[in-house]
Amino acid sequence: MKIYGTQLKIEQTRGQNIVNRLHAESLKLFIGFFIMLLFGLIGSGGPNIELIVMAFIMPLLFTLWLMVFNTGAGKVIEHGLAINEQEITYIHYGNNKSVSWQDYNGFTITKGWFKQIVILSKSHQDIVFDYYTFSKAQRERLLSALKINLAS
Repeated sequence: MKIYGTQLKIEQTRGQNIVNRLHAESLKLFIGFFIMLLFGLIGSGGPNIELIVMAFIMPLLFTLWLMVFNTGAGKVIEHGLAINEQEITYIHYGNNKSVSWQDYNGFTITKGWFKQIVILSKSHQDIVFDYYTFSKAQRERLLSALKINLAS
């Protein structure tokens, strides 16, 4: 049973955006500081406090800016996914990337710290996004739809 003829639209909620951002940014910051320590970029006098403040403040300010100004009719979809009878389309800040059903080659979920969902295409134009981009319920709907089309 294919999902053809039905529509599935998923848009990241504000709360999920914050969860995803905190997860991804905290891991990136941790790894970045670890690398700087490894290569001695943080001197013996201790870390540069301005660097640390900017590393934490900039993502926070960007998130707050989106919460305040990215609303109403002119709202840009930060992360979204649309499935219709022709294709799967991932939307990232208004930019679309699509895989047609004829080109669809399944999906995979990567393991590790930066867990991702990869929608595979036969032409290697895969759609890749963070596992925590969408809520658990949204992920389940998405993966169910992808499994149905893979089995058909």
